[in-house]
Amino acid sequence: MEDKLQKILNENEKVLWSGTPEAFDTLDNTYRTPYLLKTVIAALIAIVVSVFYVNYAANNGIPVKIGVIIFLAALAVMIAWPDLSDAKKLKTNVLYALTDSRMIVISGTEVAEVEYDKVDAFTFAEDADGHTSLLCGAEAMEEKPSSRRFSTLKGARFNDGKLSSFVMYALPDADKVRSIVAKHIAA
Repeated sequence: MEDKLQKILNENEKVLWSGTPEAFDTLDNTYRTPYLLKTVIAALIAIVVSVFYVNYAANNGIPVKIGVIIFLAALAVMIAWPDLSDAKKLKTNVLYALTDSRMIVISGTEVAEVEYDKVDAFTFAEDADGHTSLLCGAEAMEEKPSSRRFSTLKGARFNDGKLSSFVMYALPDADKVRSIVAKHIAA
C-alpha cells in the first residue's frame, strides 16, 4: 500500500502522516445491533416470501422449485454480507495518508482523495467503541456511526462540485491527524 501511495504523489508533495485503521472488532457495540437487525429482517423477509411461495404453489398445483427458496436464502445472506466484507477490507487493505495538499484513502485498487481547500466542514467523532473518525462534508457529519466503515470505503462524494462526504474510520493517532487537518483546512 505504501508503494501505491508513493506512486500517486504529485511532484514535491510531502506525506505528513500515514497509517492504517486501528484494530477494531467486526461486530463491536457500534455495529452489532444494526448488523443483527438487518440480518434478522432479511431472514424474516426470506422466510415469509418462501412460506407464501410454497403455500401459493401448493394451493395452485404448481410444483415447488427448491431453487427459488435457495435463491431467497442467498439473497438474505447477500444483504447481510457487505458489513462483514467492509470490516475485513478496512482491517487488511486500507491505508490513510495526509499530505501537505490533500487527504487520501487507498483501499485495494481504489484511491479516494480530497484536497484540503475542497473541505468546507469537518469534525472528528468518536463512536461507542472509542474509535475516532474524521468526517468531512455535511453528509458525512450527519451519518450514523454505524455507516462510517461503508463511507470510508465509498470514497469521496461530491454534490454539485461540493464535497458532501469523505470519511476516515478508526484513525490511529487521532490527535496528530486532528492537528494536521485543522492546520491545513484552516489555512
